[in-house]
Amino acid sequence: MSLVITATNLSKRYSIHIDRAFRTFRDTLADAFRNTPKDKLVQKFWALQNISFSIRAGECVGIVGRNGAGKSTLLKILSRVTLPTSGKVVLRGRVASLLELGTGFHPELTGRENIVLNATILGESQQNIRRKMDAIIDFSGVEAFIDTPIKRYSSGMQTRLGFAVASHIEGEILIVDEAISTGDFDFQKKCTMLIHEILKSGRTVLLVSHENSSLEELCSRIIHVAQGQIVQDSTDVEQALATYLETPLAPINKA
Repeated sequence: MSLVITATNLSKRYSIHIDRAFRTFRDTLADAFRNTPKDKLVQKFWALQNISFSIRAGECVGIVGRNGAGKSTLLKILSRVTLPTSGKVVLRGRVASLLELGTGFHPELTGRENIVLNATILGESQQNIRRKMDAIIDFSGVEAFIDTPIKRYSSGMQTRLGFAVASHIEGEILIVDEAISTGDFDFQKKCTMLIHEILKSGRTVLLVSHENSSLEELCSRIIHVAQGQIVQDSTDVEQALATYLETPLAPINKA
C-alpha cells in the first residue's frame, strides 16, 4: 500500500505569556527600572520534538498518550490547522478531521447550515454536500433539531453532528480526536461500524481516544506519544496499550 502520511522531524514550540495581571504598581515600576527583558515574561515549551513516522493507505492508527503529551498538537499539524516550528509533513490526499467540539461550527447557525459550513471548510463541493445532506443528518441522530441554532445543542449533539460531517466527506484521510469516546453507547457503536466501512474502502484513519476497547477493535497500529516524542510505534496493539497505561504522567518539556 502507498504512503499517505510522511512526517519528518516534526517539532512544535509554544510560548506561554506569564500572567502578570495581579502584579502591584510597585512591581511594574521595578521591572521598568531594571529594564527586564520581555523574554523573562514568557515561558516556552516543546509540544513536539523531532517526531518522524509514515502511515500507509488503509491503516487505522491509534495515537495515545497522557494529557499534554502532544497528541492534539500532532493532529492539528496533520490537519493543517497549525504549522510545525521545524520539520515537515507530506499528505497524499484530502484530509477530513474532527479535532475539537464545535470546530467549524457557528453557534448562531442551525444544524443544517452548519453542515454546509463545516463540509465547505473541509473542502467538499456544494453538489456533494446537497447529495449527502440526508445521510449526514440521519447518521447524526439530531434530525428533530436540525433547523435549530447549534448554540442550543448539547455537547453530545454537537459531537454527533461533527463526526457525521467529517466521516461523510470524501477524503482519503480521516482524523478523529476523542469524538467516539464522548458519545453515548449507541453512537459509539455507529461510529465503530462506519470506521470499519471507511477502512474497507481503503481510506486511512487516525484515531485519538481514551477508550482502549475502541482502539483494540479498530486499530492495526498504535503510536504512543509522551513528552512530545514517540516512545513506541507498534503493530502489537494490546501490548502497546498496556505499556501506555503503565506510563506515569511526565513533566512539560521547557525550552
